[in-house]
Amino acid sequence: MTQAGSAIKIGSTTVTPRSWSNTLINFLVPSTASTGNVVVTVGGVASNAVQFKVTPGITSLSPSKGPTGTSVTVNGTKFGSTRGSITFNGVTAAVISWANTKIVATVPSTATTGPVVVKAGTLFSNLVPFNVNSCTLTSISISPPSFNLVVGQGHTLTASNNCGQPITGATWTVADPNTAYVGTNTPPQLVAQNAGITTLTATYQGSMAQATVTVYSGPDLPLGTAVWSPATSQGYTQRSTLPGVPTGNSTPALFFVETNSSQQTLVHGMATDGTPLWVTPGGVTPYPNFIPTDDGGIIVSSGGSGGVTTKIDGAGNQAWSYQTNTFFSAAAVAESGTIYGLEGSGPYYLLAVDGSTGIPKARSPLPTFGTVTEAGGVSIMPNGTAYLVALVDQQVWLIGLTSSGSPSQQVIGQSSLVITDTIIPDGNGGVLVVWGNGTTTFVSDIGGSANGTYSTLGQVQQAILGDTGAAYLYGGNGRASI
Repeated sequence: MTQAGSAIKIGSTTVTPRSWSNTLINFLVPSTASTGNVVVTVGGVASNAVQFKVTPGITSLSPSKGPTGTSVTVNGTKFGSTRGSITFNGVTAAVISWANTKIVATVPSTATTGPVVVKAGTLFSNLVPFNVNSCTLTSISISPPSFNLVVGQGHTLTASNNCGQPITGATWTVADPNTAYVGTNTPPQLVAQNAGITTLTATYQGSMAQATVTVYSGPDLPLGTAVWSPATSQGYTQRSTLPGVPTGNSTPALFFVETNSSQQTLVHGMATDGTPLWVTPGGVTPYPNFIPTDDGGIIVSSGGSGGVTTKIDGAGNQAWSYQTNTFFSAAAVAESGTIYGLEGSGPYYLLAVDGSTGIPKARSPLPTFGTVTEAGGVSIMPNGTAYLVALVDQQVWLIGLTSSGSPSQQVIGQSSLVITDTIIPDGNGGVLVVWGNGTTTFVSDIGGSANGTYSTLGQVQQAILGDTGAAYLYGGNGRASI
C-alpha cells in the first residue's frame, strides 16, 4: 500500500499522515476532528471502519503553579458546553466557569503537585502537570545533614521545610565557634577555623534542625572521607542517585531520588556541594526508571501498567506527563530530546515521545503473529535511529525507529532465549547487534559491509566500537575483535 492517491479520514475530516507504510500509518488528530470512524481509502477502495474517540485536550494552564486556592485557567479543545469535572492530582476542583475551549477552576485545599485532568462526559483529557507550591510548616532540615571541611574552607548553608522546599531567613548558630563560625555573607556561609567536631543549628519559625560538622587540619580531606551525604526525608528511603547534565549554576549537577511505602517519589535537584536546589514529587512509580536529560532535567517513568511518565525540567517544574492505559517505560533519550521506550501489553511498540511536549511522535510495532517473550533495552545510534531486540516465537527481531518516525522490523536469528543484547554502530553506516542465548554469543551486522550473523566463543559482556572501525568484545573467555 502506498500513500500516493490514498486518503484517511476520521468521520468527515481528512487527516494528513506523518508516515505511511503497508502495515502502519501515523497521523496527528486535527483540532477540527470529532469522534467518528477511521477509514483508509486506497485506489478508490475503502477499508473497514473503526471508531476513534476524540477526547478533550488540555493545551495550557495559566498559571502552571501556585498554592492551593489559586484560580487556574485551563485552555484546550473539546471540553464541550456541558459542565464536566476537573481534578488536580486526583482531587476534584470547584469549577468557576466552563466553555468548550476554556475552563476556570480553583486549586483544591488538599491538592498536591501532579497532573490536571478534565473529564467531559465519559472521556478524559491528557495530563498536564500543575505544581502546588504551598506547604504547612511542621519541621525543617539542614542539607546536607553532615559534612566535612578543611581549615579555611567555606560551605554555603541551606535549610529546607518538611516539604523539601528551600527556606530563607533561618537563624544559624555553631556550638563551638572556635571550630567553625557563620559569616555575614548572603546566603550564609560556614567557615572552618580549627580542626574538630561541632554541631550546627538552624532555627526557623519555631522549628529547629542540626547537622554535624567535622573540620580537618588539611590541606586536604583524608582519603576516603565523604565530603557530604544527602538527607533522607521522613518516611522515605533512598532509591537512586544520578549525575545530572547541568546547563548552569541553577540546574542540578546530580539528582537524589527517594520513594516511600506508597510508591510515591521525591526527586531532589542538588548542586555538587550538596546544596539543594529544589525538590519535586515525581508521582506514583511502582517500577521507577530515571533518565537525566541534556537540558538539566530528568525523566521519571513508572514502568508499570497505567503508570505515568513525567518530565521534570532543570528548575524542578513538572513540564509534562504522559500516561497510557497499558505499559510504557522510558528507556533512552536522544540528542534531539526525543524519548524512546517500550509501550503496550500486546501488541507492543517501540514508542518515540516528544521531549518538549510529552506527546507521542511515532511507533514501530513489534510482530503480532506470536508471543513477545522478551524485549531488551533501547539503544540510539549517532544518526538518531533507536533500536531494540525482541524475541517473538523463538525468532530474534531487531526493531527500529528513525528520527523521522519511519519504523523497521527485521529477523536477525533464531533462539529460544535471549539473555543479553547490545547494539552499537558498526562504523560503516550499519549497526552491530550482540545477542546471546546463555551459551553462545552472536554478532549480527545489519546494513554494514560485513552484513550477516556470526557466532563467538562464550558470553560477551561488553561491546565497543574502536577508532579504527573494529568492534571489540569482552566476555568470560577473554577479548576478541571483529
